[in-house]
Amino acid sequence: MAKKDKPNTTHDQGAQEEGETKLIQRVALFAFLINLGLAVMKAILAILSSSLAVSAGAIDSATDSIASLVLYAGVKLSNKKTARFPLGLYKIENVISVIVAFFIFFAGYEIARQILTPAAEPPEVSLAVIVLLLLGTPSGQAERQAGGY
Repeated sequence: MAKKDKPNTTHDQGAQEEGETKLIQRVALFAFLINLGLAVMKAILAILSSSLAVSAGAIDSATDSIASLVLYAGVKLSNKKTARFPLGLYKIENVISVIVAFFIFFAGYEIARQILTPAAEPPEVSLAVIVLLLLGTPSGQAERQAGGY
């Protein structure tokens, strides 16, 4: 009587995990590009308007873009398999989490520092800056609805 062949579930799980890893990498890269674009747009608006709130938004978006880039690098590194680490460098994800936390802390520090530093003169806000700020608002709303950071 011949033995029944068992399905190769280990191979199937490996293929599924690889597919999930590639998806996470694509999402992290896409989030990086979107947040980088938002950071640049908000930084330009912050310079034009001298608005602390817009500056805080630019810092927040820049921090999000750095966090996304660090996440992308962490996922890439955590899947590297070597002779010493046959399961990959999956523990690097913990180190990446600490780095992301540092960037979030740094962004909060910069925003608090700007709030507590008195302005030399009140900002001048032109009609063009107001229009640009109003045009930038829907992109921020779209980011939040899409599940942005």
